[in-house]
Amino acid sequence: MNPHTIGDSTFPTILIVQEKIVKIGSDSLILTLFNKVYISQKQNKIVLSWIQQNQPNLIILELNKSLEENCSSLITLLRSDWLTRDIPIVVTGNSFVLRAIKNLDYNTFLKTPYSSRELEKVVCSLTHLSACKVFA
Repeated sequence: MNPHTIGDSTFPTILIVQEKIVKIGSDSLILTLFNKVYISQKQNKIVLSWIQQNQPNLIILELNKSLEENCSSLITLLRSDWLTRDIPIVVTGNSFVLRAIKNLDYNTFLKTPYSSRELEKVVCSLTHLSACKVFA
């Protein structure tokens, strides 16, 4: 696995876990203030290890029907590990996905497709970034 990082390592970090790497929030002023790391979600153990070692400020987890089991187990592992249990998790997906994961312990759900503004609101609600007060 080769994480694809965009941004400055001095900024807070958002980990984006997706089936296919697609840059999110490219038109978002708030998200430019974050170091964004993109990782494919197909290898949960490697993703979990990266999260434990790097402690991102926020995790955005794209969920679809084909990877529902992998993502569900990743969320369960994150919440059961003392190193990662307090990292906010945003799950993205369609309405079907929301019904399938309603019993999992994530912070918020963002229905796809979503706008940059919706993403900014969620990020600002889960992180303590002073710039959120200016742009919110």
